[in-house]
Amino acid sequence: MEGIGVASDSRESAERSAKELATALACAGNIMALFAAPRVLALACSGARRLPARDEIAKAIEDCAKALGAGAGDMPAVEPLHTLQALLTSWEPGKPAPQAMVEAARAWLRSVGLPEPDEGWDRWEGPRDEPEPAWAPPAPRALRAEPMTIDEWAKLDGPGELVGGMLVEEEATTPLHDAVVDWFLDVLRAWASPRGAVVFGPGHKLVVSKLGGRKPDICVYMAGGLPEADANLSSPPPALVVEVVSPREVDEWTDFEIKNREYARYGVRRYWLVEPAQQRFIVCLELGPEGRYTMFVSGRDQVKIRVTGLDGLALDLSDLWAKVDPFRPGAQGESS
Repeated sequence: MEGIGVASDSRESAERSAKELATALACAGNIMALFAAPRVLALACSGARRLPARDEIAKAIEDCAKALGAGAGDMPAVEPLHTLQALLTSWEPGKPAPQAMVEAARAWLRSVGLPEPDEGWDRWEGPRDEPEPAWAPPAPRALRAEPMTIDEWAKLDGPGELVGGMLVEEEATTPLHDAVVDWFLDVLRAWASPRGAVVFGPGHKLVVSKLGGRKPDICVYMAGGLPEADANLSSPPPALVVEVVSPREVDEWTDFEIKNREYARYGVRRYWLVEPAQQRFIVCLELGPEGRYTMFVSGRDQVKIRVTGLDGLALDLSDLWAKVDPFRPGAQGESS
């Protein structure tokens, strides 16, 4: 029983540290956007937007550096913080930021996966006024309190994905989930083998950003775009990623919202989502010229799908549902 108490304390400490890091990153993000966008800073200096005091800015940067931890010195998000700390003492509030501060702020935003606005930092005038969401998106549980680099995650022999430099839990799988993954592995490997393509199942690691790593259910690499044989992490993006959606709210949100954006930025050409439990559907997304996914086909129930761009690949959903239906919730009761 004593070991259970230790595990509980460790989990609570990890969750508390994760919340502190999230708060510090959010506060630092607001400060970095202020310095990264000259028009935003100009609006703040004119009184059209709030301009934080120098001490408030310094504290936000210091808190973020502390939250990332002393052992995170080689993380790409740390060096820009130190640069800004050094330059802040000579910056006069109410005046334009020197270019070195601007570049450091933009480097920090890139390091945490925040993209440049469509109009560019030099023309951006801040976020549009929009109502606050009525609810907070669900977040996965942190598995440890300390930040982790992408290289440490690559060598990790254990569960967890990397989100914002923090190790978090993976999706909760079920027999139904695993049966769907097995069906797709069989179909895709039969199609891939004569074409020189390779299909990886659960456990294959992708680096989707400098602070983010995922383990998709299925990854497909085409001939000529295979990962290096001796690499800890795959370098080229897969041609296709398949995620089987689990019923937990946090897993649905992650697959449909978070991973959608991450895989698009990473350059994954095709992203498929399969929901086998309730509505029983598959959505096939394809990366468009603007770097966003668009749906090119969706299917339900007894539908056969021929996949454009993957010559000769067809998905017989009637066969899929027939194979996995025994694992659906309540299916055993229905059969009896």
